[in-house]
Amino acid sequence: MKWPLMCLSLVIFAMPLSAQSNSPLIRFIPATDTVRLYSGCLPPMMTYSVYRDSAGPDSVIFQSPYMSYVDSTGNWQSTEQSMFLIADSSAQWKYTVWYEPIDTLHWLYDSAFVVPPDSQVEFIKRFWITLIAESDSDTVDSLSQLFYGHQAGIGVAPKLATVEDFTLHPNYPNPFNSHTLISYTLQKAASVNFRVYNMQGQLCWSRETGVQPPGRYQTAFSSRDLPSGMYLFRLETPTGGVTQKWLIIK
Repeated sequence: MKWPLMCLSLVIFAMPLSAQSNSPLIRFIPATDTVRLYSGCLPPMMTYSVYRDSAGPDSVIFQSPYMSYVDSTGNWQSTEQSMFLIADSSAQWKYTVWYEPIDTLHWLYDSAFVVPPDSQVEFIKRFWITLIAESDSDTVDSLSQLFYGHQAGIGVAPKLATVEDFTLHPNYPNPFNSHTLISYTLQKAASVNFRVYNMQGQLCWSRETGVQPPGRYQTAFSSRDLPSGMYLFRLETPTGGVTQKWLIIK
């Protein structure tokens, strides 16, 4: 399937899909039923990178701080990475990583997407991560892992955000490549301030409107000057503000 804390826990299961006789053997390491990620106020972020080795197995390595798992003896072990290991000494396969949500209620991602390498993506609740190994024209092999995560702590409301005098609706599409549509409803006349921050807290974009009468409004946002990654969108009026999580994928 498409990826850079109070507490996030993940349960991982391997589910190999169809494979051809000449396909590489894909394994997930560590061999464990449970993996945990720990986070603060924001959900944990995970990144992955592809490493090719012409003399040995290729690997797709996922990294996230404060990761731990139960080993074969039943003891917890700490690590900062897990990986798909592909027994392909030719180092010529193309690797695609997909994300597919299972629990979509009150969560940002409600559809499957391809996760680009070396980008930071937040993961929470149950979801599948699938690695697909491909030749020039065919799927050679694939392996899926089931994750389960729970964030404990104060997070940003990912879906419908409301205050007394206005409502910020989910932007569409999200994730998005070049443009997304901001939609909001004013119950009372108010001026509106828009801001977009990266995950380091730097202001990337801002816009202010004059006083608008009550009603529903839409405005387009272009991401052409921003790299792939997770962003926080903030809408503020004189009576308060709310925040959404955005994912830009290029």
